[in-house]
Amino acid sequence: MTLNLTFKEISYNCHDYHDRDEGVPIHLENYVFEVQGNGTQGMAYSHHIRYEFDPDVQGNTPVLFRGFLHFVGTFNHYEGSFLAQEDGVCNPSGRQIRGRIVDCTDELITMTGSYEYAFQPADRHRQLTQSNQPTVIQEKNSESIPVVFEVEM
Repeated sequence: MTLNLTFKEISYNCHDYHDRDEGVPIHLENYVFEVQGNGTQGMAYSHHIRYEFDPDVQGNTPVLFRGFLHFVGTFNHYEGSFLAQEDGVCNPSGRQIRGRIVDCTDELITMTGSYEYAFQPADRHRQLTQSNQPTVIQEKNSESIPVVFEVEM
């Protein structure tokens, strides 16, 4: 079954660290989303590690990330929570994410499936400093993001 849901960003923060030996930045991103639609209401907590491979001088290298999304609430009229692994890429055209459900609880225990979404995030990538000191960004983006789930229950 296909579920079309809406993710509304409630908060965002990023901790920017630099590898002391090589100066490579590591970004730990945390999103909190309010999720609604199709008998679904709850909160989703997304945690990503963002990294670059072979950045070029113009900064055009796509940024890859991997992480997890934890949903808690009512999903398609069933109570519970699920954990999904997320992988994606962020480039000048936006952020594309694919997720795969890896664990569920309560009434969602038999749910399997995947989802994907894309959005144009605020230009946070440029805000991260190039110094050797950790940087923290905290803000929110008020736009809603359409998310398409393909699930079996």
